[in-house]
Amino acid sequence: MKDTERLSLALLVALLLAALALTPLTSDRSYLGLAAVLAGSSIGLGAIARRWRAPAVVVGLAQVTPGAVLLLFYLPRLPRLAAETARFVATSVAPMTHHLGVALFSAWLLWVLYLVLDSLAIGLQRPGWVFPVLLLPSLITALIVPQRFHPIWFFLIGLGYVGVLATDTYHALLSQAGSSSSRPIRRGVVVATLLTAMLALLGSLVGFGLLPDRNGTGLNPGQGNGGVQLGDPSLDLIRNLRSPTDRVVITYRSEEPRYLRMAALSAFDANGFHLVATDLLGLPVAPPAGVAASQRTFETSIAVGDLSSEWLPVPWVPKQASTDGDWRYDPRTNAVVAVGPNRKQATRNLRYTVTSWDLEPSRAAIAAAPAGDPRDGGLTLQLPSELNPQLTALAEKIVEDADTDGERALALTDWLASDAFAYSLAGQPGTTLETLDDFLLTSRSGYCEQFAGSLATLTRTLGIPSRVVIGFLPGARTDDGFEVSLRQSHAWTELYLDGLGWVSFDATPSGATGVTPSPIAPDSSPSDLPAVSPSEESPAPLEPADPDGSNGTTLPLAWVGFTVAALLAALAPLTVRTGRRWLRLRPGRDPAVMVEDAWDEARDTVVDTGLDWPRGTPRQVAAELGERLDIDAASALGELAVLVEQARFASQPVGPAGVTVLVGRIRGGLRASRGGRHHPVRRLLPRSVMQWNSVVRWNGRGRRLGR
Repeated sequence: MKDTERLSLALLVALLLAALALTPLTSDRSYLGLAAVLAGSSIGLGAIARRWRAPAVVVGLAQVTPGAVLLLFYLPRLPRLAAETARFVATSVAPMTHHLGVALFSAWLLWVLYLVLDSLAIGLQRPGWVFPVLLLPSLITALIVPQRFHPIWFFLIGLGYVGVLATDTYHALLSQAGSSSSRPIRRGVVVATLLTAMLALLGSLVGFGLLPDRNGTGLNPGQGNGGVQLGDPSLDLIRNLRSPTDRVVITYRSEEPRYLRMAALSAFDANGFHLVATDLLGLPVAPPAGVAASQRTFETSIAVGDLSSEWLPVPWVPKQASTDGDWRYDPRTNAVVAVGPNRKQATRNLRYTVTSWDLEPSRAAIAAAPAGDPRDGGLTLQLPSELNPQLTALAEKIVEDADTDGERALALTDWLASDAFAYSLAGQPGTTLETLDDFLLTSRSGYCEQFAGSLATLTRTLGIPSRVVIGFLPGARTDDGFEVSLRQSHAWTELYLDGLGWVSFDATPSGATGVTPSPIAPDSSPSDLPAVSPSEESPAPLEPADPDGSNGTTLPLAWVGFTVAALLAALAPLTVRTGRRWLRLRPGRDPAVMVEDAWDEARDTVVDTGLDWPRGTPRQVAAELGERLDIDAASALGELAVLVEQARFASQPVGPAGVTVLVGRIRGGLRASRGGRHHPVRRLLPRSVMQWNSVVRWNGRGRRLGR
C-alpha cells in the first residue's frame, strides 16, 4: 500500500470519528455508512488514478465522481426532496427519525469534507491543517443542540487527528530509516499515538468541565462597574426561535401574565437596531420621571432553568431584583445586567424576585398622549440617511386620520398586527434597512423582530422616540403560575410618550404569538386574555398566502450555511492574498512606504511559489535568490533591493517610480523559472498567508508590524 493510500484511509477514519458528533441530531445512522461509501469510492478511484500516474486534474476528477454520480441519480427529484427534507426538519425535534433527505444531504456534505481533508493532507502535504475541518461537525451540534453535546466528541476528533499525524510521521520516519527498521518505528509511533490519545481524552474532559455553557464555572473573566461589553440579545432571539428543540426555560408566579424584558436596542443605523455603550449603576433602579413614592408596585417570583444570559428577565418597569450575584442596571434602558466573573451564564438555574412599578397605561391614556422627550440627545429619534423615503410616506398615509402621537402609535401598531402581514421565520433575520424595506414594501412576511423594528422605524419618522426590546412572551398559564419556553423569545417596541414614559407596544399579530397585542385595552382583565400557546413559533407560513405552511428551520440553514462557510473558508486565503497585493501596490502613498510594501510583496510572491526567503540584507537576499531566477526577475529583484536600502538608510527620500513594474517582473520570472506551473491548491492556500510569521508581521492595512 502506498503512502498516499494509507494516509487517505487515516483521513477517512478521522472523518467518520468526527462525524459521530452529529449523532445527537438524528437517531438514524445511515448517513455514516453512505458517507463512508462515498469517501471510500473517492479513495479507490484516486488511488487507481495515482497508480496510473495520471495528472493531478484527472486524479481530482476521479475523486469527485462518486458525489457527482449520487447527485445525478437524485437530480430529477432533488428539488422536491430538498423541500420535503426542509418540512421534515421543521416539524421534528432532535434526535430526528430516519429520513432519506437528511441522510443523503448529511452524507454528501461529509463527503465534501473528506475532499477538503484530502486536498490539505495529500494535495498540499499539510496534514496538520486538517484539525479545524474535523471540528466542523461538532460545531454544528454544539450550535444546534448544545445541551446534548458530550466531551467524548472532543476525544474522538483528537483520536482521529492523532491517527492522521501518526500515519504521516510513520511515512516520514520510514523514508529516512529504510524498510529494515520499520518495525521499531511502527512500535514507537503506536506508543506515541496512544499516549497522545490519552492526553487528548484527559484534555477534553478538563476542557469540557471548564466550558461555561455547561456548568457556569468557565474561565470567563468579568468586568467591574460600568464599561461592560454586553452581548447582542437579538442574536440569541433568532437562534432561540429557530431552535429544533423547545423546552421550558423560565417559570414565574404572578397574578397576571407578564412580558419578561431583557434588553433594549436604542441605536438605529443601516445595519439595524443595536445596543449602545453604557455605564452600569447599582440596584435599585432609579424611578422613571414622574413616578410618585406611593406608586403601586407588584412582585414577580421567577425561576430560570437552562438559559444562559447576562440579561435578567424582568417585568417592566423594574424597581428592585432580589437575587444572587452581582447585578447592575443600565440607566438609559433600565435593563438589569450581570457583572463580574462568568456573567454570561448568570441566569442559569437562578431564582429571584422582582419588584416592579405598575405603570401600564390604558389605551385611552395612550391615545391622548403626545410624544415626549426621553432626554437622550435624540438617540431614539435618529434615522439613517439611507432610509427609504417611501417608509416615511407610508407612515404618514397610515396615520392620516389620527390627531395625536398616541393615536398614531396605536394606528401603526394595529396596521402591522392586521391581516395585511404574515408571521414567518423563513426570511432574513435582523432589522437592517434592506430587511425592513422588504418586510414593509414587498413581502410583508417576517417574525417578531421585523414587526418591532418596523414599528420603531415608522414611529421615528413621525417624531416619536422608539426602541426595540428583546425578551420573552408571558408564556402559558399553569396551576402554579406561568411557564415560558425557549421559542417564546420575543421582540416588541417601546415608545416614549409625554406623561407616560416608555410604553410597550407589540405589533406582532396575536395569532402568531398567542397573546393580545400590548398595550391591553382598558376594559380588559386577566380573565379576558386568550389562552397563551406554548410557543411563539407556532406553524407559520413560508408564504403569506399559505397559513398552513412550515416556518424557517435551523438544520437546513445549517447545511446551507455550512456549505457557504466551507466555500468562503476555501477562498479566504486567496482573497486575503489578493487584497494584500492590492493594498501594497496601490499608488499615491508615501514613497518609502510604497518601496517597503513592494519588498514585502516580492517576499510573499517568492514564498508562494514554494521557495524559502533567505535571511540577510535586501542585497544579500537578492543575490542569493537571483541564482534561482531568470535574468529579468533577478535584475528586478536587485533593483528593488537597492531601493529598499535607500528608503531605509539614505538621507534623501527615495522615489517609488517603477516598483509595481519591478514586482510584476519578479512574478513573471518566478513563473518562468518554475516552468509556468502554479499548483491550484498552492494558489488557493498561499503559503505567505498560511504561515504564522505572516500573521505576526501584518496588521491588515498594508504595513508591517516588524521586519
